[in-house]
Amino acid sequence: MDSIRMLEVMLGIPGVHVCRTGEVDGEVRLWIETSVSAPRCLICDSPADADGREFTDLGEHSAMGQPVHLVWQRRRWRCSKTSCAVSFVEQGEEIATFQERSPHRGGDALQQ
Repeated sequence: MDSIRMLEVMLGIPGVHVCRTGEVDGEVRLWIETSVSAPRCLICDSPADADGREFTDLGEHSAMGQPVHLVWQRRRWRCSKTSCAVSFVEQGEEIATFQERSPHRGGDALQQ
């Protein structure tokens, strides 16, 4: 098992991938994203195209007794249909569930 997959298993958030790890101001940080790859427009159900990212601070949590700061790289999507062109940010039910059950919540959490 590779080290990134091990981190994903330790976090216990289904459908979430660790994109990168690092240390910022002496803190271990994990940048995560969902595995959504083919979203549909919320209005017309047409395919949606990638339209950038937003970073949501999920605060400090623990993994194997070590404090770990999580940052969710939320993708923005735009409807591919020119007449619709709705823009939306992905929601993450798995991440919301994780936040609800985590005793170490902090940061921006999920403000939507």
